[in-house]
Amino acid sequence: MSHKLKKKKKECSFDFSNISKGDIDELNLIYFQVNTVGLLVYADLMYYFAVITAINDVMTENGSQRNGFKSDRLLIKYSTLGVWVYIYLTMINIIRYKTMQIRKAAGKFKFSLMPNLFIITGSILNIVIYLYFYQGANEFLSRDVGGLSFSNDNNKNRILALLNAQKNTMIIRFYADYLFFKASIESMIVVESKYNKEMKESEIPNPDITAINSQFLYLVSRTMIWQIAMKRLEIVINSIDAQTSYSGFLNGEILFIRGNLYGIIANIFAFIGFSEISNRNNIQPIFGG
Repeated sequence: MSHKLKKKKKECSFDFSNISKGDIDELNLIYFQVNTVGLLVYADLMYYFAVITAINDVMTENGSQRNGFKSDRLLIKYSTLGVWVYIYLTMINIIRYKTMQIRKAAGKFKFSLMPNLFIITGSILNIVIYLYFYQGANEFLSRDVGGLSFSNDNNKNRILALLNAQKNTMIIRFYADYLFFKASIESMIVVESKYNKEMKESEIPNPDITAINSQFLYLVSRTMIWQIAMKRLEIVINSIDAQTSYSGFLNGEILFIRGNLYGIIANIFAFIGFSEISNRNNIQPIFGG
């Protein structure tokens, strides 16, 4: 007697056969955002290594022994990449805003889109920030051809203390990057959860809270870096010889201070935007359509 073994076909837990165009578009945007955040992490790594190189340069008394991989050039690369990152993020946010405008016109979404405008404003201001940083880094490169000597041991020690504080501040920045990346991944899971028959409600993450925390840490780190830049300006002024032109040595410092000030404003806009979106999503989700 022959027996036929029948294998039960395992049912796929995901059913994307009826996925809406809105969710497909949103997943594509989030995927682009995930890759863009990866570039942001790379840019912050360049900034981190620029600070470490600057620490080594200050500790080197003989100018000829300065590290050939100069911190100024790293800052230029960091600033250039930062501009492109926030151009991409601005594009993503504008596309998302226009998509939601269409949904609102179709009656599928009835709440204010002002939080999205806050986030777009923050992204645009971040482009301005990195343009300031780019100009400032080029000023540093021009200035450091002659070299800025911290012959006064007290000033040298204060600069080293500020640079080490700046290096430690980047730990907060990296954690903010991680949370921003995590929020993007969680957003994908939220969209996919609509088509996953086996996913429990308790397993669905809340990307809004993660995004708010990331923006808060960005705000904290940017404020700390701005304070460091202000203290650094004071030390640089005290380190300039009487015969040296102030403007030639202070332009870069002032540009970085302005950039960080705009950065604080940008992070405030983004923080408010994500907070309002979280409140809005407690009433109605933004995905799909």
